Amino acid sequence: MEYMKDYPSEFAKPLEICFQLLERCNIDIFDDDITPLKKYLQYLVMILCVTVHYVSLAMFTVNVIMESREVIDFSATVPFIMVASQGIFKVVIILLNKKEIRGIIVQLGSIWRVAGLTREQIEKKNADLKRLKFCQQVYYHSAITSSWIYSLLPLTEVVVRTFVLRQDAELTLPYPCKYPFDPSQSWFIYCLVYPFEMYCMFRFIYAYLGAEFVMEALCSHLVTEFRLLREDLMLIKPVPNKRSSEGIDEIGEFVKKHQKLTLLSKQLDDIYNKVNFIVLLFATVIIGFFAFAVKVSHGYKMLVNSLAVYGMLLPVFIMCYYSQLLAVESAGIAVSAYNSPWYKGGTHHQKSIYFIIKRAQLPCYLTSLKYSPITLKTFSKVLSTTWSYFSLVTRVYEHGNEG
Repeated sequence: MEYMKDYPSEFAKPLEICFQLLERCNIDIFDDDITPLKKYLQYLVMILCVTVHYVSLAMFTVNVIMESREVIDFSATVPFIMVASQGIFKVVIILLNKKEIRGIIVQLGSIWRVAGLTREQIEKKNADLKRLKFCQQVYYHSAITSSWIYSLLPLTEVVVRTFVLRQDAELTLPYPCKYPFDPSQSWFIYCLVYPFEMYCMFRFIYAYLGAEFVMEALCSHLVTEFRLLREDLMLIKPVPNKRSSEGIDEIGEFVKKHQKLTLLSKQLDDIYNKVNFIVLLFATVIIGFFAFAVKVSHGYKMLVNSLAVYGMLLPVFIMCYYSQLLAVESAGIAVSAYNSPWYKGGTHHQKSIYFIIKRAQLPCYLTSLKYSPITLKTFSKVLSTTWSYFSLVTRVYEHGNEG
């Protein structure tokens, strides 16, 4: 990726997987030039296919609701339309904020440090980068693997039952959609519709993951910068009088860096606070329905629904975890300022430390609609709400069976 070659590799590498996922949906954050006709055609074809698939998903969901089917039918339908809706919503947010996202990346890349660090700072930076790499690898591989398994198992069952066991098997598709024709009327139509559904659903998944990865990578880099800044503050030598320009410039540079990181954190939240709200709102319903599907399903369906539960819980946890880290490290500036030998400095130095502490006592967070800070307590609330939905759906299902 040419546009990232000017940045340190340790900074750019975690962002590459984000851009690769988004490029599979023809979204390029760093490309505002006129694209070739071929790319436009690919983009239009993708939009057309995805629109058809989304409409078919929505029509099937509407039919399930209108026909007042059993709860088990809702659990097999609602999660997919919600995941697709989130993917579309995230794409819209990314496209509307490409310039702002690019600006955050450029500014963070410009202040990223690879030299002039103490041994302790290097160790902390490497630990943050290893944690980010681990989270990305676990999240990416678990999401993609579970998606492929979920998509291919229905086809595997049909092929095994038809050609190995010599049984009559219904030609089932991986996702519940409504078409103006019957996809199971012939193998030819079935073999056309099946890869079409997989192609379209994976566009939603790539959009969902790509947008999420961008937020997590930028949030992790902000956490690292705040952590390095805390060490910088402890190394500043207090100046006993304000006539010494060296000490004043040193604390002044620190204040500028602190203000810049605080502003970048706010800009990141400005972009993603609506996305975070949608993710948290839908997560409880989606996970609740998938968990219910695990309870009532058997065989391979129990496996794929269990993978779906895990796949939906993981991004919520990672988002809450990194938001918590951002809050801890940004608020930790106040602790480092207080623990520094500020009492040895002059009036100017002490006043600067005072204002640093006051500002750091308002920690930076990712939020939901700029209202509710996202922390690990948020994840706990998601689990609690999900369990409530799961219990409600289970009781409704059991009551219906008793009736």
